[in-house]
Amino acid sequence: MAPCIYNELQANVGELRLVALQPSSHHDVLRCSLVHCPLLEPKAVKDERLPICELQKTPSDGWIVEQTLDGQYLFMSPRNSGIPNSWKHPDANHDPKAHELPKRSTDDGSLWHVPPYEALSYTWGTTDNEEYVYITEPADPLRTPS
Repeated sequence: MAPCIYNELQANVGELRLVALQPSSHHDVLRCSLVHCPLLEPKAVKDERLPICELQKTPSDGWIVEQTLDGQYLFMSPRNSGIPNSWKHPDANHDPKAHELPKRSTDDGSLWHVPPYEALSYTWGTTDNEEYVYITEPADPLRTPS
């Protein structure tokens, strides 16, 4: 089997290395590819939404507006109402610009990029039942090195 060629991360574009697991069945060999993704700060976007204290006055009684860690407003339905919480204002006539985060555009000259990912949890075990992981080229994820 040919060894994996190590490519350094490019610090000037804030790269991060992701492991992309390839689809397989239970007894297939484990295959993955290493993908470098740039993560740069976007240009500042002016937030012209209502402050949360003002927005809290707009939904009907019982609704609560909370702000998430990433800045989104979440409309929480009255307790035991059976209505799900929502990112959208409960009043469909309410202007979305008053509560939605401003859109970040990739056309504004920034290199903003958030790759889609899922976290993988693993456990270190014994070496009694070792498995190999084959690293493939991103362009040919199904090829298993020989």
